[in-house]
Amino acid sequence: MHAAQPHYRGPKGMDAAFNRVARWLVERGVNLAGAQTLTVTGRKSGTPQTVPVNPMPFEGREYLVSPRGNTQWARNARVNDA
Repeated sequence: MHAAQPHYRGPKGMDAAFNRVARWLVERGVNLAGAQTLTVTGRKSGTPQTVPVNPMPFEGREYLVSPRGNTQWARNARVNDA
């Protein structure tokens, strides 16, 4: 039996379009509120997946927060870190 996956709400419409533009800009060195690119290996495909992320400072350390829930990049990062 599989454990229930936490909620994930994928981007649609204008959110998806904004994400594509943001990724394009960040990949070209444009700093959008501290955005950086994160590349993790896909769990199923095994190919590198790159997404823009914003490290969030908290008590002297930086964390990555997935505002849309348990996103694909977050799942990939957890598997790659294990």
